[in-house]
Amino acid sequence: MFYWLSTCSILLHLLKTELQLFSSSTDEEEEATAQSPVVAFVEKMRSYLNNFYNLLFENVRQECDALLVSSVLEQCLPSASRTKDNATVDSLILVLYNYMKLFETNFIAENIKQQFFRQLFSHFSEKLFNTLISRKELVKCGNGLQIKMALNALEEGLNKCHSSVLSCGKELYLVVKQASDILIMNKMALADQKTRQDVCPAINHSQLSQLLKLYMPDEFDKECVHPGIIAALSPAESEEIYLQSPNFPSIEANFGSTVLNFNDVVVPSFIRERSGFTFLNDTKV
Repeated sequence: MFYWLSTCSILLHLLKTELQLFSSSTDEEEEATAQSPVVAFVEKMRSYLNNFYNLLFENVRQECDALLVSSVLEQCLPSASRTKDNATVDSLILVLYNYMKLFETNFIAENIKQQFFRQLFSHFSEKLFNTLISRKELVKCGNGLQIKMALNALEEGLNKCHSSVLSCGKELYLVVKQASDILIMNKMALADQKTRQDVCPAINHSQLSQLLKLYMPDEFDKECVHPGIIAALSPAESEEIYLQSPNFPSIEANFGSTVLNFNDVVVPSFIRERSGFTFLNDTKV
């Protein structure tokens, strides 16, 4: 899959830069170009590229989801109740690092790699938060501590990979960190609007109300949430409880406005020296 994603992206890059298919032109030129078999080929390649990208993303997402939920949210649960037994933050980091290296070894453009991992981390935030506010057994003070430690370990581990694309996720799961802060703190303080704004600005009243309704006392906090705190929250009609993934542009759409960035792609010299690959001359050896 990585090979085909790389091949399609390079072919489209060549067509865009060498044939100037996407440059501005007169109406007559546009009409003539639209009838060109090359344009039909380009459109087919763009479709293939988008399909390869989406299929790869879905495969990686499925592999990571179980590791993610189990290693970040379910550490407080017995092994038999966890989504994936023996899952750890380190195992998740290793999977992400290996996929990042596959992008590099297949010479996939930096633009595509960056979007892929930003989209993946955005999904992680959505998956973690929506799972948390859907499962009562996870909404405890002790688990809030576990979540914070797991997210910190994930952030530190990804930073040690020395990859900008793997370090881009920390702001994307900020909402999950804020949810864990709510589980840990004195819930009576949430009656104050300024405190809510300071502690959980990314969480709306509907989401906060849902968390507090599910909250269960444990050995770290034996107090139930006072009903008056939940009653004081006034969710707006338009507020959503569950996070929704942002709309990322399709990969094929990038070729209409963005030149692919191959500057960080390490390409073997025997490829760079071929006449058809002159656009790689400025990349790393």
